[in-house]
Amino acid sequence: MDSLLNNPGSFLDSHIHFFDGISKTITTKSIVCSSSIHEWETISTLHNSIFIKSYGLHPWEIDSYSQENIEKLEKLLIHDKNSFLGEIGLDFCRDNKEQQEEIFCKQLYLANKHCRNIIIHSVKAWHRIIKPIELIVKDSSINIMFHGFNASEAITKKLIKKENYYFSFSPKSNLKGINLIPKNRLLVESDYNSNNSENYSDVFTKNITRISKEMEIDCSELLRLTTDNFHEFIR
Repeated sequence: MDSLLNNPGSFLDSHIHFFDGISKTITTKSIVCSSSIHEWETISTLHNSIFIKSYGLHPWEIDSYSQENIEKLEKLLIHDKNSFLGEIGLDFCRDNKEQQEEIFCKQLYLANKHCRNIIIHSVKAWHRIIKPIELIVKDSSINIMFHGFNASEAITKKLIKKENYYFSFSPKSNLKGINLIPKNRLLVESDYNSNNSENYSDVFTKNITRISKEMEIDCSELLRLTTDNFHEFIR
């Protein structure tokens, strides 16, 4: 276990953002998600094959919405056939809830049209986020990840019924319900970005440690589980 904690790079990061030095810091397969339209071009230039690129209009960036940007997003998905869509979703701690829902649905249609896995951001919006996914994303081969997962026991029990739903736990995720999650759909993430004051290894190591403790499993077992799940998610 100690050797794994000394090398958090053994774990595959299911959700990370672009930051200066990412190409030197990250040494294993990772999903790099955009947090703003301005990052789309930067992420598109990451040529190392360990990076899986994910493009989307984050709910915090709804004011950047335009039809032109939706068309640009679709072109990125067409150009990079291995890319994902995300992170997208709803954040009801913010204003413009109706506009968030409109743009969220537009992006779900793109994911369904181009058969792309989806990275979901949901904050205080579970009562509004599930139905659009079920109505729009008809292709069951599309895997959906709920990033930074935080949901009630009732919502969690509903979500785990869907075999293509995966649950990614970030340093900010509440681990109270983690043992409800099917072990074959559990993912671990750093949610690391350029605003982090700690270094990447410390952030990820702390998260790995607390998750393995809560699940009462060894770090090596967590590594095995999440590695298998990561590869199944990105297939």
